[in-house]
Amino acid sequence: MDDKPHGSRDSSNQSNGENVGLQQRSTIRALIQDFSPIWVTWSMNLGILSTLMHTLPYQFSGLRTIAAVLYVADLVVFILCCTFMSLRFIVHGQTAWNEITNDVNELCFMACFPISFMTLTGGTALIVSTSTWGGYAFTVVSYVMWWIVVVWCMVFGVGIYVILTLKNLTESRNLTLAIILPAVATSTAAVEGGIVSVYGNGITARMAVPAIIVGFMLVGIGFFLGMTILALFLNRILANSWFDGVKRPTLMMLLGPTCQSTAALLILSMAASMHFPEYNKGTFLHETTATALHGACVLLALMVLGLGIFWGLWGVYGILDAVVKGEAKWTPAWYSSLFPTGTLNTALTLFAEEFDSPAFRVLSAGLLILLTINGIVNAATPFVPLPSDKY
Repeated sequence: MDDKPHGSRDSSNQSNGENVGLQQRSTIRALIQDFSPIWVTWSMNLGILSTLMHTLPYQFSGLRTIAAVLYVADLVVFILCCTFMSLRFIVHGQTAWNEITNDVNELCFMACFPISFMTLTGGTALIVSTSTWGGYAFTVVSYVMWWIVVVWCMVFGVGIYVILTLKNLTESRNLTLAIILPAVATSTAAVEGGIVSVYGNGITARMAVPAIIVGFMLVGIGFFLGMTILALFLNRILANSWFDGVKRPTLMMLLGPTCQSTAALLILSMAASMHFPEYNKGTFLHETTATALHGACVLLALMVLGLGIFWGLWGVYGILDAVVKGEAKWTPAWYSSLFPTGTLNTALTLFAEEFDSPAFRVLSAGLLILLTINGIVNAATPFVPLPSDKY
């Protein structure tokens, strides 16, 4: 017979329940306090995969359904990330602000939030407005979203560089590629403005032309600012050799400014050809200028793409060098490899349409397969048990 009083047993059970509750609350609090902006790259990755699958030159039954599912997943992940980041600032206030603004990587990855919102903007125009249940209303929604995110990425871009200047967080010998993200954000805004202008269901010239003009201005910011930062980063590598192997996957961010600018030039020139003839005002916004602009943008896009391929090959070598030397390990840094490579895929897809080229179609399809594998592996790796020496 158990001599332990029932009251003691009940007290013990209550104590255990309280301990479990405290542990659960501690886990949630830790998740909120330690939430990093790098996790929002998952939203970016889902968004660009959704767009690429929807626009892939080689379509098969169900692919656009998969693209729509990824769009919804992108929306869910984005909302979750915004919720956790907001809770981090609400609960921890000044501490959270200091932690982010004193860490150059955390600070620069904040630019991923407007980039993620942009993938939803383009997806709303490309997938939702053209669906049987969508329509022009969602074109208007995507158009409004685009103007919001243009302001958002400009405020974040200027703000991030101002904070970097005031706090003196970077040095040439330890320059991180994350500082290129605000520039990538502006180029991405240009691409999404072109997508809304070209694919938005029922969009008018009066709506599209202002977006096209602002889009070209954003290309100027993203491309030239990105080239300045890439020059600084090249100087850092030449002077100090490669950085830590576990961070090498971030080298794929080298593709961002060039390939997004390539895609932006192509999609904005397509939009100009569609809408300038109807708009037909002033000495520039008419059909003749649109034809010349289109040709010039395609030529410039080819040159910028060549530069992007150079940076991409250089980055791939850096990653392979780390793999061969056994320095490459899985970290969340691998999440940052998908979206920049996806910008190259976007450019290839647009060139396939522009040139009606089987070669570009095959390249874009092959790269999309690799990106999909990348996404699946990165999604599975954190949950696959590995020997401790693999971390």
